[in-house]
Amino acid sequence: MDWQRMDALFVVLLVSVTFVCGQQGATSPPRPEGTTTPIVFRAERGSFEAFESPGYPDEYPNSMNITWRIEARNDDDVVHLAFDHFDLERPDVNEDCSWDFVAVYDGINDLKGKFCGNVLPPEIKSSSNVLSVVFTSDFSAARAGFRARYWATSNAEENSGPEAAPSEFNEHCKHLGFDSVTFPNFYGNGSVEETLASRQWQEMVSVNSSCHPQIQLFLCSLLMPRFTESRKQLPCQSWCHEVRTSCGPSIDIDCQRLPFNATECVNLDPPEDCYYGNGANYRGKGTLPENRCLNWTSPEVFGPMVIPLWAQWADIRENYCRNYLPERGCGPPPWVSRGSTHPVKNFYRIGEHVSISCDVGYIMEEEDMWMTCTGEDTWSKEQPNCAVDHRLRLTNTLLDSKRYNPQLAPSRHMVNVTFEAAVVDIIDADEKNEDLFSSIAFKLQWKDNRLSWTHDQNGDVRELSLSRNLVWIPKVFLHRNGDARFRDFSDGTVTVTSAGIVEWDVIDVLTTTCDLDSTLFPFDSMECPVCLGIDTRVVRFDCQKSTNITRSQSVIKRFMTCGEEDAMEADEWLAGWKIDVNEGLACIKMKFDRIPTAHFCTTLSPVIILSVLMCITFVLPTDKGDRLSFGMTILLSMVVSLVFISDVLPTKGSMPVVAVLVIVYMCMMGFFVLVSVMIIRISSREKDLPPVVKKVFLRYLARLVFLGDLTKAQYGRTVLTVNEDDFEMVEGLTGKDSKPSKASEAEQGHLEVLLSLKESINDLSKAVESFGTSGQPKTTEASKDETVKTDYHQLVKVLDRLCLILYVFGWIIAIPIVRFSKA
Repeated sequence: MDWQRMDALFVVLLVSVTFVCGQQGATSPPRPEGTTTPIVFRAERGSFEAFESPGYPDEYPNSMNITWRIEARNDDDVVHLAFDHFDLERPDVNEDCSWDFVAVYDGINDLKGKFCGNVLPPEIKSSSNVLSVVFTSDFSAARAGFRARYWATSNAEENSGPEAAPSEFNEHCKHLGFDSVTFPNFYGNGSVEETLASRQWQEMVSVNSSCHPQIQLFLCSLLMPRFTESRKQLPCQSWCHEVRTSCGPSIDIDCQRLPFNATECVNLDPPEDCYYGNGANYRGKGTLPENRCLNWTSPEVFGPMVIPLWAQWADIRENYCRNYLPERGCGPPPWVSRGSTHPVKNFYRIGEHVSISCDVGYIMEEEDMWMTCTGEDTWSKEQPNCAVDHRLRLTNTLLDSKRYNPQLAPSRHMVNVTFEAAVVDIIDADEKNEDLFSSIAFKLQWKDNRLSWTHDQNGDVRELSLSRNLVWIPKVFLHRNGDARFRDFSDGTVTVTSAGIVEWDVIDVLTTTCDLDSTLFPFDSMECPVCLGIDTRVVRFDCQKSTNITRSQSVIKRFMTCGEEDAMEADEWLAGWKIDVNEGLACIKMKFDRIPTAHFCTTLSPVIILSVLMCITFVLPTDKGDRLSFGMTILLSMVVSLVFISDVLPTKGSMPVVAVLVIVYMCMMGFFVLVSVMIIRISSREKDLPPVVKKVFLRYLARLVFLGDLTKAQYGRTVLTVNEDDFEMVEGLTGKDSKPSKASEAEQGHLEVLLSLKESINDLSKAVESFGTSGQPKTTEASKDETVKTDYHQLVKVLDRLCLILYVFGWIIAIPIVRFSKA
């Protein structure tokens, strides 16, 4: 009885221990949350990407805990995961995968499976657009790890279920041995009827199989995929490469869209245990009768096949096996860690290139992505390696939509944006339209703690260059924009440092408005501030204060900060600028001072010369029409100068001093031209002036205009003298007291001659006086005594001198009056 009790007690204890251990073994593995920051991958339709455990194919490190999150780009897609190699530590006693394991979650929390050991897990498909993979290793015993592929498919395109192979399939594709098929197929056909009516089916039926004996079966497996074990199977990628290489451009298929795991795809064995074509699909180990075939990835060196013209896929003995040829070259290239090579062949001639492609998440350390056969069994790269692309992984982690939203500011408080700027080039300063066309560079810098990382743990990556659409940037606008077509600054990149410092360099060609002060043209100036505005509710501008901040490389040699000044010469302007920043506006305050040389020569000098030439009007003869025509010519020339000035400067409410002076001078010229008309009319009079007028104008006013007292001037007629005795005789003969006497006829004739001579002399005197007043030079000493002029002639002389003095005085006094009236 005691033995029975002890046996029962032992059984109870054994069951309890088993239950407790079973409960511990049933504990679900840690979920992605709380382990590490997940590495995010994007799954695309029709694109197979791969990732692997750390160190693969070497042993993975101990005490690892890594999470991969695979997200389909479209919300209605599902994610597929398939393992190509799997080798993890497995407990010998308890097979619950509690040491090293891979846990796969549907989404984030729904455990799909937990795997360890060296058996390939089945293909896993998510029910949402997210699939999470967690890899955990304990503190001891490591293996090679795993390599897995992932891709996305549309949830609506998932297998519709098995369908019996139609009779048309058995007619052309019976050697495939498919019992059931499923849809959609490789080309997107969703049913048997749609497939049979497609162009690809007709091409498969009529295909020429001379390039490869299995081409029709290969195309048939694309059109009607096999349904097995509740999933669809397409032809293997290696089979596709072999057929496409043998048949050339007639097979236009993207082999990368096909699976390459031999357990998940359709493949056919060749009739002999060797290979067709270039050996890309070879899977055997031997051949007939004595030669031994090796796998096409074997490092042993083989020569190229001897291929007859009638079949590019067979060898000369028709046993589809390799032949040895005495040609120098290279065997298969070195194995690329975390990558692949293309094309895949057994033999490469000297000088032939092999391109290298890295797996997703990895990058080639060297710049060139190829290897070259440089000699017999010698490649240009001995150990090509695809290293982890820390920038890609870091970018995917930092910009994961679950943790980062570019629409939200980095802080709930005010964000300080440091402003720096530089003037790259001044293209055009247009004073007529009052705008500036220039190339300007701005540097905006702020801190975003969401984008910080530890560079020592991320491959010493200290900065990232990202598109500005991926991160938060302040919403700035161009203040005083002069281009109606300008909407936003040109797309560029932002630089993010490991400390979370974000730098945005804006380099653009801008058109901004200016304010021209044309008062002192051509000694005028123009102010053209180039400013950025910002919403001060969230962001405010600040000046760069610290000089220890690490700066990224930029095409701009030097950015200026607050208070710094610079200058340069741009065409006819001397430009100077200064950086000024307040909370809501950051500006490059530019001021343009005109270099006056050009406009002084082309605008001011003609006005001055014409104004001086106007003085000639007052010294021209009054009895000619030259005075009026000359004055009108000067007046019209001044009008042309005014038009030129108005064409150079913008139309504004005020006019420059030069333009006002031109108008004043034109008014003065017009006035004195009218006065000249009156003077010309006065000069034609012959009478004498009244005594009072004569005294005022010819004595006092003449003295004021530096002509002296014109009333003292003696102007007599020029008299030609004759014999004095003759005139006395004439007087005697004609005197009042004399009485007529009877003279001889000779004496009487002599008297008549003398009287007629006197009249002739008087007429000649008048003619000489008239000739003198017409401006003809005096050529003889007898003309020293001027012809006697009338008082009006003297008055004209005084008035001309008075007009000249008044014009010169008005010309001079108008300059300060107009200048200071514009102040």
